[in-house]
Amino acid sequence: MNSFLDEKEPEDNKAISHMFIYANVCLSIISVSLLVISVCLVMRVFSEPGNGKNSIRKISICDPETNRCVKVNAGRRLETTN
Repeated sequence: MNSFLDEKEPEDNKAISHMFIYANVCLSIISVSLLVISVCLVMRVFSEPGNGKNSIRKISICDPETNRCVKVNAGRRLETTN
């Protein structure tokens, strides 16, 4: 009588080996994809103007009809200008 602790050889070794191959292929595709994404991000950082330095980009928020713009005053509040 066999107990549940007795180890038995798997009856279908080919199915298990195919499962491991499939898992390895999937993990390889994921790792290659992450590598491509990281290389693209690094290239993007170094190709920006200022070579990735802390450059400040200035924008203005203006109303095209009235030509009034918004600015930040000393109290960190938004004000409209003429």
